[in-house]
Amino acid sequence: MMDLARASDLSFSTVRRLEEDGENTAARSRHIAVAALRAAGIRFALIGGGTTALAKV
Repeated sequence: MMDLARASDLSFSTVRRLEEDGENTAARSRHIAVAALRAAGIRFALIGGGTTALAKV
């Protein structure tokens, strides 16, 4: 969580809230965190049944 907070310039508490209750956290923070993960080579894919898969590319 600290690495993501540093990479995204979000506070640690914001990243923690994203992990604990991502649906109720501000959309702007969620988009910033996803952009930081993508910049680090993390990719997301939706697969059957609404499951999200992660991959490091």
